[in-house]
This record gives sequence, C-alpha cells and structure tokens, in this order.
Amino acid sequence: MIRQTAELVKEILEKHPFARDDDYILYGYVMNEYGYSMGISFLEVSELIKEKCLPAMITVWRARRKVMELYPELRGKSYKNRDAQQMEYVEFARDKSV
Repeated sequence: MIRQTAELVKEILEKHPFARDDDYILYGYVMNEYGYSMGISFLEVSELIKEKCLPAMITVWRARRKVMELYPELRGKSYKNRDAQQMEYVEFARDKSV
C-alpha cells in the first residue's frame, strides 16, 4: 500500500502545488481520490483508516517525504524550514531532560 500511496502523493503534488506545504491539504486530496469528502468527521476518518479504506495519515506523510527526496522539484516553499525544524527535534531527542 505504501508504494500506491507514494504514487498517488506524487500525482497530487504535481497537480496541486499548494499541497506541497500542508500535510493536511495533501491528506484531503488523498481522501478525495479515495472518494471521501474532507467534511467527514475525524471519527469517520479514523474508522476508515482502521478498516484499511484510507491510508493512515502517517503513511501519506512518509510517502510525501520520500517523494520530495526523489523529486526535488516537488518540494514546497517550506521544505528548507522543515529541514531546520528537524534539527531542533534531533537536539531535543538527544537531550536527557524535559
């Protein structure tokens, strides 16, 4: 399912450049491709994910990262900022205090 999701994510990023900077917009387009409206409740979304009718959000986001790694032209404006934030999380993870 991850390969299919990555292919779908790539198509969406090509068609809808503004989805490159917002994972929730991207997930909304994924839902639309599966025939669901973004207007459904979170409970319904979670049930659809459990039933394997929709890919998990984390799967879509991981697929997006892989697609952007392989196709730099599909990176959004916030890609560099996202990379800088990642370093902040790495430092936090290495810190032994909260």
